[in-house]
Amino acid sequence: MKTVYVYDSKKLYIDQKQVDDSYQLSTNETFSAPAEGLEEPYQWSGSEWQSMPQPNWPYDEDAATDPTLEQQAITALAQQIANLTETNTQLEQAITALAMGGDK
Repeated sequence: MKTVYVYDSKKLYIDQKQVDDSYQLSTNETFSAPAEGLEEPYQWSGSEWQSMPQPNWPYDEDAATDPTLEQQAITALAQQIANLTETNTQLEQAITALAMGGDK
């Protein structure tokens, strides 16, 4: 058995798995293990694992691309407010037109 180290599209370590000795590597996989004492998160350089520079922490690929539930809720509420504001404006115009005797 061998250990395969898996990394994402940004070459950041995401997982490891045990495979048979005859296993053929897929894209974003390597048999090279991170060196002892290397600080996480690890980033694959193409030939070895390296510590990711701290200014790039924290890194979460999913968070960078997908809106959170909170962001989705805020967007939905903003749309509701826009719809209600439009309806309110239409009602105010109708009331003004009735008050001016425009709809007899």
